[in-house]
Amino acid sequence: NICQEVLKTCQSIMQEHQQQKDKGKDVWIDEKAIDIEIAQNGDQYQKQSMTELEWDKDTYHYFNANDAELTLRFILVLDALNFCFWPLKHYEYEHLGAGLKQTLLADATAFDPQKLMTLKSSTLSQWLLCKFSVNSDVTAAEEVAII
Repeated sequence: NICQEVLKTCQSIMQEHQQQKDKGKDVWIDEKAIDIEIAQNGDQYQKQSMTELEWDKDTYHYFNANDAELTLRFILVLDALNFCFWPLKHYEYEHLGAGLKQTLLADATAFDPQKLMTLKSSTLSQWLLCKFSVNSDVTAAEEVAII
């Protein structure tokens, strides 16, 4: 059962999250590590105009030159789902990206933090499957929506 396989894969992440929650620890940004990284590799982070990026030329990446935050939200959701699970046989990165891109084109508020915090598995299934032909919901969407 693919649902059980996904659950096994994500179980350690969920357990670690629960342990951190039980300890009362929050996520934080290590400002000192960021400063060190910039000092050592700052030349690699030269600011590019958003118009120089070519993500908007393919069918599976979302890009909005007028709204960098929305583009970054797309990347956040794409990366989170990309590293979390693959719901169906023959489902590839291009399907994931195209589905999420279509979601944002239809509703630019879809990835707003409040909406992501209350995301339902049925909505996630719609996002993932809108550019992939299949006649069923994504198994394990419930577990992934929680993560």
